Amino acid sequence: MPDHSSLTRIRERYGVEVFRRFFDAIVEQCQQEKLVWGRELYIDSTQVNANADLDSLTPRFAVEARAAMQAHLAALFAEEGRQQREVHGLYQRTADFKVSTTDPDASPMRLKGGGTHLGYHTHYVVDGGKARIILQVLVTPKARHG
Repeated sequence: MPDHSSLTRIRERYGVEVFRRFFDAIVEQCQQEKLVWGRELYIDSTQVNANADLDSLTPRFAVEARAAMQAHLAALFAEEGRQQREVHGLYQRTADFKVSTTDPDASPMRLKGGGTHLGYHTHYVVDGGKARIILQVLVTPKARHG
């Protein structure tokens, strides 16, 4: 199994769509080899620490302002801009006003033993057969609400 940092670099180089096609091809091969039972599914989720430190948190407005300026410049030069995060309602999470400069998709989460770290929620659909093949994965920011 490759190190997670290698997977991150590969994903950044080739994009999430290539990763998705690769994952789907492996699941298809498992089905062809009769490793997928298909009669029971298990769904599970867990917290995963991000490879980013809390010290990388910075005010979101500064990052979004920088992104807005880059988007404006990109529009002037006919390139794509970056969409800003929308906040609805009165409830605010830390992720609504702070963002990690090293991993903008990670959000603050409380650890079971106490303390806070940046991370994600991962959700898995696993086949109930003996091989326990992971059929689908969804990764969401930890600070999801609603």
